[in-house]
Amino acid sequence: LLREDLRRLGQRLGLGVQLAVLSETSLLTKVSFPGPLSAMQERSEVEKMTALHATATGKEILAWIPDTELVRIISANGLKSYTPNTITSLSGIVEELRSVRRFKYAIDNEELREGVVCIGAAIREGGGAVVASISVTLAAEEATEERRADLTRQMIDAANTFSNKLRNAQR
Repeated sequence: LLREDLRRLGQRLGLGVQLAVLSETSLLTKVSFPGPLSAMQERSEVEKMTALHATATGKEILAWIPDTELVRIISANGLKSYTPNTITSLSGIVEELRSVRRFKYAIDNEELREGVVCIGAAIREGGGAVVASISVTLAAEEATEERRADLTRQMIDAANTFSNKLRNAQR
């Protein structure tokens, strides 16, 4: 349903974009369109499955689930360090998720891979539950404050548009 919309978003931004969902305790990337900088490849999907705490799509999903679920997922996956920026403490991730809820977006600030920044936002179904998340990937050197602010706004807008489309499809 959102595949074409996601592809168009990536083309418009000129960057790689992805859509992920939570499956049991794993993060699954359902749709991904690499950007022109495909040399800047994402981590392997297998690695990302357990790296919810270090990805924008993962944090965006974790921020909106009940605490008991959060504990279960972290217990299953751990809080492995991928780069010096990875948040590896429970208190750190809880604080990060509080920020995600407050500002309505998540950022992977070179937490999964050095030199790579991702900005994500949640997709909600009719009842308001988060069913997926989307993110955009860019090189850290391009991630100026201005560029981050612009992409954050665009990702939140896109997530809201995608959420509305899902709600309408569910009617």
